[in-house]
Amino acid sequence: MEEPREKKVSEANASKAIGDQRLTKHQKDFFHQLSDVLPRVQNLVHIPTTPNFPEMQHSLYRLGIKLKHEGQNGVSTFHAWIINQAAETQDIEWSQKLTEKFSRNTGADSKFTLRSKVFYAKKLWSLGNHDEAKELLKNTIDTFQQRFANRQGELIGFKETYAGWLHEEGQIDEARSIFEETTDSRKLIFGLNNFNTLDAIDYSGRRASWAKDYSTAKNHYLEVLPYRRKLQGPNHPKTIASLRSLAATLLSLGQAQEASEILRSGLEDLAGRGEHEDLGGLGIMEDLSKVLDQLGQDEESLVLQERVVESRRSLQGDDNPDTVASIVRLGIALNQNEKYERACAVLREGIEGQNKIYGENNQQRLTAEIWLGLSLRDLGHLVEARDLQMRILEEIEKTNGSDYRVLRSALFHLASTQKRIGALPSAFRLANSAMKMSIRTFGRDSEETIAVKMLLGYIEKDRSMWKRSEKLLKEVLEHRRATLDEHDKTTLSIMQIFALVQKEAGKVRQAIALLRELLEIHRTVSGVDSNKTFGIMTELAKVLSDEGKHSDARQIAQDVLSGRERLDGPRGKATIFAQILIASIDRKSGELQLARESLEEILRISISEHGEEAYCSHRAMTELQRILFDLNEFDQRRVLLERHFELHKLKSGMDNNSTLNQMSALATNFAATGELEKARALSDEVFERRKALCGPEAPSTLINMGELSKIILESGDLESARILASECIELSEAEYGPDHPSSKEARSVLEIIQQ
Repeated sequence: MEEPREKKVSEANASKAIGDQRLTKHQKDFFHQLSDVLPRVQNLVHIPTTPNFPEMQHSLYRLGIKLKHEGQNGVSTFHAWIINQAAETQDIEWSQKLTEKFSRNTGADSKFTLRSKVFYAKKLWSLGNHDEAKELLKNTIDTFQQRFANRQGELIGFKETYAGWLHEEGQIDEARSIFEETTDSRKLIFGLNNFNTLDAIDYSGRRASWAKDYSTAKNHYLEVLPYRRKLQGPNHPKTIASLRSLAATLLSLGQAQEASEILRSGLEDLAGRGEHEDLGGLGIMEDLSKVLDQLGQDEESLVLQERVVESRRSLQGDDNPDTVASIVRLGIALNQNEKYERACAVLREGIEGQNKIYGENNQQRLTAEIWLGLSLRDLGHLVEARDLQMRILEEIEKTNGSDYRVLRSALFHLASTQKRIGALPSAFRLANSAMKMSIRTFGRDSEETIAVKMLLGYIEKDRSMWKRSEKLLKEVLEHRRATLDEHDKTTLSIMQIFALVQKEAGKVRQAIALLRELLEIHRTVSGVDSNKTFGIMTELAKVLSDEGKHSDARQIAQDVLSGRERLDGPRGKATIFAQILIASIDRKSGELQLARESLEEILRISISEHGEEAYCSHRAMTELQRILFDLNEFDQRRVLLERHFELHKLKSGMDNNSTLNQMSALATNFAATGELEKARALSDEVFERRKALCGPEAPSTLINMGELSKIILESGDLESARILASECIELSEAEYGPDHPSSKEARSVLEIIQQ
């Protein structure tokens, strides 16, 4: 471990002050008392000329007391300073000559020579001569231990330096063993009322965190924090650092509530002194914002991060690196709170600030750009997001290609965007690459690997590979349940997706049971009238309706509607979604006319209250289209489809899956009314656009391919239909197997042709 900064400063200041003629009377008296010591120092080695340095009486006084207590051994204090200067210079020859001079004048095994060797070893290490440095330091430690066993403080410092080098070289276990030994020695010799001991325990906590041993890290921070508060006060930077480290460790253990309590206690301590919005308090506030987000307390989390940014702007200015970093974190918080439009604006401001501070193409901006890509994606600007993420990935591969942590993150986010676009083969390959890097870098059971496995499970769900999706998500759930709080919000979200995958995989009873279990959890944790509770009730109603249990489904949907009306009003968006759910259940139960009348009224109200562009209006249009299809009302359906298509095109452009879905539905409608030429032209355009956007092997592309082959068949061009259907089967079975929906769709066309 590095020598305490306080000691370095005091010794250096004293020595520099020797050459400074502007000394106070007290300082002159002090150096006069040491006049018999200084010549012997200068006889041993030349003290280099130093520039004038601001007088620091307190440091000089502390050094004077130390030298007077040590008597003639006080020479060693100046030796320590001289050696330090040698270690910090780039001139390794001077450092080597210094060691040789000490060896000649004081003996090869004197403490002066051995100290000099330690600093010479440090210089070797800093210049890249690691093997030579380690060997010299290890031999020096052995000799020092034999000759000066009573000087445990120095010996501990030497050992900590050696352990740090081992850690850098990846010899984690050996380094950790030495650090544990030195930390125990510090506690035994100096006690817990010693700053260096507290630093050592803190460092042990950090090392345990790096090794993912969070329980050990927690114990270290719990041990050190009370002494930091007592000795250094709640506002000392090291007290604040220990408190924040403890909170981060608790969060890693899944103990978010405990983490929030620790951080709140730190803020309360500072608030009592009027310092809760000073720089130290802002760091705690920022951490608390992250923890509250984990606990689902989104609004308070966002308010805290807003306060941090405002305070930093006031205290440090807009162009300060800390302010810019907080702006970026605010952008991330806005993204996590689904405020994507504002997140994009704030993140762009953060990137602009980073470019001002660090120059164009700086590496600091990558995190902000990654989150900007995610915000663009979540805002629906998928192609713009993908292009940005591809550029980020290319840049990382050029500059940080060997850093698998950064590369894995870029692959992961691009895979997620490609999934949203529908480019599932590309998403699958990217996620697989990220998985391999995660396993290699973090381990098979690491949080990073589990996150990629979850994404792969979602991709397989979208690819209709239900059994593979079920297997992956089951492994993710087992890991999260074993390591995190049972009510962790991400775990509960995965459980919901897992239930829907189980349903598609044919395990309907298990899916219904899991959704009912989730419903009870959310009623307890989130509240009876929470969005989460209503969301689970909605999914449960859909599954029950799909299984023909329309009465049970309708009752649950009616309960959702009553709750939504109570909270959101009779014409609120959430209420409209609940009304659409009931109409959907009526459609599935065969009550087509009732469902149609309901949806026409729902759509009218939604457009009147919220506009055509609102998502609830889009959902109402989609459900009404399905009912009109079932009623063979193709002319009216066509009017609705054309309007819906125009809305999607205006909002998202042509290269968007939702827009292409509307085009595909319109092509099918043309085919149903016998307008086969229009149907074929439109279906062919959808197929080509989907192929360019998602790739030729994407499920949506293959399904369009099957639909196009069916339209071509209906137009009488059997050979073209056969060729296209055969190609579709070949691609689909190679990628997904014979039971995939796209394989079945194309095979049905071939069967008709063969008849």
